[in-house]
Amino acid sequence: LSATPAARDKRIVVMDDLLMLSIGPRLPEALRLLRNGLASRQVAAR
Repeated sequence: LSATPAARDKRIVVMDDLLMLSIGPRLPEALRLLRNGLASRQVAAR
């Protein structure tokens, strides 16, 4: 992963896997978090 352009440029959005993969009542929240993360170019490191 560290060799990818996104990682080199620190454009990684880390999110809860289950939140993103579940189709249910929390899906709008997951999409909103993803949109906000991409829009603000938040960087999260593990």
